[in-house]
Amino acid sequence: MMSMTDSLTPRQKAAQVVISLGADVASSIYKHLQEEEIEKLTYEITRQESVRPEISDQAIDEFYGL
Repeated sequence: MMSMTDSLTPRQKAAQVVISLGADVASSIYKHLQEEEIEKLTYEITRQESVRPEISDQAIDEFYGL
């Protein structure tokens, strides 16, 4: 069975997780990333369009399942 997040790239999934966590937690995450990773993730966040809540929830569930 194909999950709803299968249509998202790993970067898009990461962007969804960071967006969902909020600015305070995101800033804590960014402290552990290299500059190139920050640039790529920030770019992906700015490209995000409206994502259905169930897709965002599934991306978060997938993240916590790692």
